[in-house]
Amino acid sequence: MVNSTFKSVHFVPIGTSGCVWGEWALRYAVILLLLSYPIYSVAQERVISGKVTLTEDNSPIPGVNVVQKGTTNGTVTDGNGEYKISLADDGILIFSFVGMVTQEIAVQSRTVVDVQMIADAKLLNEVVVTALGITQEKRSLGYSTSNVDGKDIAETQRPNFMVSLAARVAGLTMTSTSGLPGSSTSITLRGIGSISGNNQPLIVVDGLPVDNRVLDQHNLVSNGDNRNNDYINRAADINPNDIASVTVLKGPEAAALYGQGGASGAILITTKRGASGAVKISYDNNFGFQKLYRFQETQKVYGRGDFGYDNPAAEEFSYFGAKYPDAAQKYDNVENFFKNGSSQTHNIIVEGGSDLITNRISVNYYTQDGTVPNSGYDKFSARLTSSSKFANKLDVVTTLNYYILTSSEKPLRGPNGFLMGVLGWPANDDMSQYLNADGTRRRLNPDLVSGSTVTIYPEPNNPLFLVNKYKNEDKTNRILGNVSLSYDPFKWLNFTGRVGADVYSTQGNTFSHPLGLGQIVPGGTIENYFENSKLLNGQLLGTVKKQFGNFKSTLLIGTSFDDKNYEANAVLGTGLLIKEF
Repeated sequence: MVNSTFKSVHFVPIGTSGCVWGEWALRYAVILLLLSYPIYSVAQERVISGKVTLTEDNSPIPGVNVVQKGTTNGTVTDGNGEYKISLADDGILIFSFVGMVTQEIAVQSRTVVDVQMIADAKLLNEVVVTALGITQEKRSLGYSTSNVDGKDIAETQRPNFMVSLAARVAGLTMTSTSGLPGSSTSITLRGIGSISGNNQPLIVVDGLPVDNRVLDQHNLVSNGDNRNNDYINRAADINPNDIASVTVLKGPEAAALYGQGGASGAILITTKRGASGAVKISYDNNFGFQKLYRFQETQKVYGRGDFGYDNPAAEEFSYFGAKYPDAAQKYDNVENFFKNGSSQTHNIIVEGGSDLITNRISVNYYTQDGTVPNSGYDKFSARLTSSSKFANKLDVVTTLNYYILTSSEKPLRGPNGFLMGVLGWPANDDMSQYLNADGTRRRLNPDLVSGSTVTIYPEPNNPLFLVNKYKNEDKTNRILGNVSLSYDPFKWLNFTGRVGADVYSTQGNTFSHPLGLGQIVPGGTIENYFENSKLLNGQLLGTVKKQFGNFKSTLLIGTSFDDKNYEANAVLGTGLLIKEF
């Protein structure tokens, strides 16, 4: 509240003496000015919090848009469906999410507003592809499903289609390991169901499961956790532009239909087929640029040491020494380490055919140069889909995919990774000077030689030395194909058979420099690994559909088989002295 007090106001007549109207006009203007003087009553804003859940089972819904009506003030719910937003007492919150009924709720005097959202009834008449490739009306299902259109996935321009599902499916939590090129992505549906087991949903393409494995580093000779390195999940091989729709099964229905593999849910992908008509060629591309502009704040006041004294023998990240001199030059090592990244995508699609035979060929190329030096990811894929129809009774669909992926020079992560070195490098030292004139690694504190005694000081790893002198890359070749036959001897009877193969081979290499990671005695390592996977599966289904009056009945009988073969072989060499191997 702003209050103003005026002790006196002196009016000066305007014009000639006796011009009373001029004096009264001035008085009137001043009175209006005083009355309109800003008297502010600032409405106190409150922090409103709450949780958004699904009406069916009270599961949290991440990614729900929460916006104050009539403003741009908004937020989204986190992985637990929770949100916080500041607004005035009389504010109205709008809750919206794809496939859900939008709700408007007046906050009034509350500080906690919990909301339960229900599915939009307009979407219940949609026809969706459910488990085993069966097409049904959404309202006829006895369980909950979420459907995402392939166009929405392609428009995100994400190389890993799993990232595109974020905030589009209720109960789905998407976690990306990092923003580096070729990073892996983890998805959980309705929380974690196993402490030590696999919580990833089953990935099914055109009715048949495919491999979404991530290399387990315990299979290597180095036998470590997946903390210092990252391996992309194989579902990222799928070209988002080939996806027609995605259906997500979150409940026990996936386990009932797909067994143990669907215990954590299932993501069903239906791919695109060729369109009939004249041959059509389409091409699209996307170019992107990445620049980091927000960095973690680091201290630039004190040097390395203890208790206010410089000490080169202090712990690597112990900066409790004396203050830097005022005239000392400071370096922005954090911002200077990262560079501008870029990415580009190219898609070529050729399709056409008649009412009986259609074909579709798609070629995709994606390349990314990361913001971390010497990090990048390349992907090339080609896909052929042929669909044939015979006498309106037999449909044959054949699909063949060929993928080549190269992920080059992924930087190491974890406690010995580049990020800790960037944040912990002293501000008075230029981190970019990581080599001596003779090509050896420059150290912050050279060894102290006193007679026959040599004192070696610990120091953090120079991250530029790490990303330039360490090599960490892998390359994958993959073939994924399936054949589907659908035969309708009668209108009420259908037989469907599918057989598919998912075969890939990965070669990886990690090279550790002889004088890196704080090593004093020279000795680098080389580890090569070879990963081979073969998945063969098939299904034979018989479906009977009959209608008795107003009742529709469906009987499904079938069988399936899965043949999985996976092996990982690795070899490790230590004591390497060749610095530029």
